[in-house]
Amino acid sequence: YVAHHRSNKIGVIENPNRPGIACNYKEDAINLAECNGYTGLPGFITSFLNIPPVNYDTKCDGDATVFTLLNTTNVTSVDWDFGDPVSVDNIVTGTFSPTHIFSNDTIFNVKYTEHFGTGSWSYTFPVVINALPAKSFASDSAYIYPGTSLQLYGGDNMYSYFWQDGSINSSYTATKEGIYTVLIEDMKCCQNMDTLTVTGINLKIPTAFTPNGDNVNDLFRVIGTIDGIVDYSFSVFNKWGQLMWETDDIIDSWNGKMGSDPAPAGMYSWHMSFNVRGNIMNSGKAKMSGVITILK
Repeated sequence: YVAHHRSNKIGVIENPNRPGIACNYKEDAINLAECNGYTGLPGFITSFLNIPPVNYDTKCDGDATVFTLLNTTNVTSVDWDFGDPVSVDNIVTGTFSPTHIFSNDTIFNVKYTEHFGTGSWSYTFPVVINALPAKSFASDSAYIYPGTSLQLYGGDNMYSYFWQDGSINSSYTATKEGIYTVLIEDMKCCQNMDTLTVTGINLKIPTAFTPNGDNVNDLFRVIGTIDGIVDYSFSVFNKWGQLMWETDDIIDSWNGKMGSDPAPAGMYSWHMSFNVRGNIMNSGKAKMSGVITILK
């Protein structure tokens, strides 16, 4: 910057690192309006005016980063090397404002080369691409049983949360099956969205079976959606309260025997209890009971 005695104009050297006329000196670049210069410019810390020659607008993984050359005076064309060799468009030539999607989240050393006349000038500067916040859900599906709730968490220490119904809390209580989404934004303004499909568990227990060996309705088993059930227990008793069969595996079935002996025809009581992975039961484990009839 050059002050002129008794002048209301200040001169500016646009490209101080270039020799000769390529430095692009402008005699009257800044107009002081009704003021005039007399004793020169005041002292200042030069780093305060260390304005980067290039601006870029985004810093999140997967975003298109737009670069803008702030001073295009005495620049015929610009070549860019984004320091991202695995990208097919790592080298771009001839443009003042290119766009690039970086291959991952890290620090890239971007190099640009200005051309003017027969001269060329290169500069390198770091570009930080921040990682997206981690996905909110451990999987893309979950299960819910009637009368229970499923607590969903968007993630810790986020700047903002936005759920499918407009809720903005860090957690959400699901009480029915459906599709749940959350858009999170971290402190670096990077966003990520996650979706969870919640399926309702619908269990059906037969009321009778015929364990006669004809391969038709020979086994007593739980029918319906069994994925997501944990901490399972199922027991069958006769009318005197004697244990006939029990299991902790929901895919098991009762063949109508006590040990190796066929159970007599009649009515038997069953009791079942279980939890659903990720659910918060309203009153402990889900418990069901009923009667099964052996027909012969």
